[in-house]
Amino acid sequence: MSGGSTPQERFSSRWGLLAASLGCAIGVGNIWRFPRIAAENGGGVFIILWMLFLFLWSIPLMVAEYSLGRKTREGVVGSFAKFGGKNRAWMGGFMALVATCVLFYYTVIAGWCFYYFFQTLSGNLSQMAGGGATDFFMAFTGDSIEFVYMAIPLLICSAVIFVGGVTGIERMNTFMIPTLFLLLISAAIYACTLPGAMKGIEYLFVPKWEYFGNYKTWINALAQSAWSTGAGFGLYLTYSVYVSKDEDIVTNTFFTGIGNNIASIFAALAIIPTIFSILPSAEAEAVFSKSSVGLTFFALPELFGKMPYGNIFAPLFFLTLIFAALSSLISLVELPVRVVMDFGYSRQQSVILVALTTLMFGSLSAYSLDFLDNQDFVWGQGLIISGMFLAWLIIGYGAKAFRVELIEEQRAVHMMSNGEKISNLVQIGEKEEVRLGKYDHMSVGGWFDPVVTYIIPVEFIALMSWWAIEATSGEGWWNPIAVKSLGTCLTQWGIAIMILLALNNYLKRKIHTHEEDGITL
Repeated sequence: MSGGSTPQERFSSRWGLLAASLGCAIGVGNIWRFPRIAAENGGGVFIILWMLFLFLWSIPLMVAEYSLGRKTREGVVGSFAKFGGKNRAWMGGFMALVATCVLFYYTVIAGWCFYYFFQTLSGNLSQMAGGGATDFFMAFTGDSIEFVYMAIPLLICSAVIFVGGVTGIERMNTFMIPTLFLLLISAAIYACTLPGAMKGIEYLFVPKWEYFGNYKTWINALAQSAWSTGAGFGLYLTYSVYVSKDEDIVTNTFFTGIGNNIASIFAALAIIPTIFSILPSAEAEAVFSKSSVGLTFFALPELFGKMPYGNIFAPLFFLTLIFAALSSLISLVELPVRVVMDFGYSRQQSVILVALTTLMFGSLSAYSLDFLDNQDFVWGQGLIISGMFLAWLIIGYGAKAFRVELIEEQRAVHMMSNGEKISNLVQIGEKEEVRLGKYDHMSVGGWFDPVVTYIIPVEFIALMSWWAIEATSGEGWWNPIAVKSLGTCLTQWGIAIMILLALNNYLKRKIHTHEEDGITL
């Protein structure tokens, strides 16, 4: 075996890194999931909580991911093994597993976007109108052609990573992200000018305060923030392996998080006013009771067939979904590729292994919609656990020490590289905190320490307990093979954790360690 770290692989510019980071965050979930979840959970109330969790969950974990990957120059398993000690490799393994399981079914969803784009472009929108959209979709899923379309986005992303590595990821995102924003903004402007669109805008933004006391609103707001930004996935940790030592990761994180939320709002403005412009209010609200699949592939195609210029708007909508899917899919592919590379394989060998594994396990979600729904439910919630594992790693090290040594230290490195004077060192045990004056890097600030140490664990315990208590009130909550139940989550998480704990020492022993940049921990 050969490979591992490739020292010359680096993002070439701040914009390239930001575009790649936005690509991690902005995906199909912003477009097909956020509008439905926001509408279903109180509109403005949900948006307030969702914005709150951006700063009290997602951004701190994103900053932590960037700092950890940049320091260790390892993927998620290697970073946990190297930074957290011999007993933490399994946590990195769980984080990698969550992202990889999402990759398996996300590839299928990306394939649907390609299929619908080509179908609407070919003028087949009429087959989906008049109540035929459900039959159209069901005839496609499970058919052999679905497996072909599933392979298209996977092969595109794998080829980019195989040939271009980090440079390929950067170039792909610097084209797709501006294009994606242009498409979203154009769609939102058009939708908001439709007759009756104001009802949809009010439905999205006016708070329904009765939802404030509903646990589902809170857990969905946290899950959507974590899912949509990618906080806790390990995607930013993976990309940060390729950033320079003096990169302004804090500014990049804030731009990424806020940019992701802006994209979500534009997506909602493109979809919700469109629905309200065509349907009576009661029917429009009923549409949001459908699943994300039902909204995007059942309801919207039928509405496109009824709306003015629907034959133009429909392919543009699915083209937007394609760009969103690819920008996130490429980061989901790179994460397990980086993990395999850390075990000593070359990039090319790693890409081939990950692509073949994804085709094999992704085919299960292509074959069965119930299996896809199950995996989305289990690993969507599992993302919150992997985010907590990251916080646990930082708490074990000390949040203040982590901030000083892995975040603020790099700002000091940047200043010294520019010949600026470092002063006002504050002693923290044997460590020194750098108090900087005027500089061009944003500081994460002392708020990082209590948020990671106290607020994130409280959020995790309260919301997961709330969810579990409510989940046990229904029939069949214990069923381990149900599509959506507490039992199926606990079973799959438990099996994964037991296997990873048994493999912990093996992971620690076999992980490919790098001496690049003179890293010592």
